[in-house]
Amino acid sequence: MNAKDTLGTTPGSERARDEAWTREEFEAQLRAKGTAYHIHHPFNVKMNSGGCSPEQIRGWVANRFYYQINIPLKDAAVMSNCPDRETRRRWVLRILDHDGYGAARKAASKHGHAWAMQWASHATSCGRSNT
Repeated sequence: MNAKDTLGTTPGSERARDEAWTREEFEAQLRAKGTAYHIHHPFNVKMNSGGCSPEQIRGWVANRFYYQINIPLKDAAVMSNCPDRETRRRWVLRILDHDGYGAARKAASKHGHAWAMQWASHATSCGRSNT
């Protein structure tokens, strides 16, 4: 397996680093990235084709919920190291989208805690408690 540079070409190849791809080459490079997407992972293929046991589905729901509840923590860590005020102002919306806006803005937020309620519903339907 050859190491690739940031353009996706083998270092030392004829392509100059600043030479633009053709439309066709760009599309091919972009489509090639899609093969690594999560929908092609063997577990997702098995789950989406109905091949997982109820326990495997419960494990997936628990893992996915844990992943989702940690997104605001990751976003806050990224923001804490970001020197650009405008970027932080945009990024804070991601935290609010996951953690919610609090009681004062609950009615104004159409999606604040919706993801948590959705995942709690998934967990309940899989036989897990939502605590």
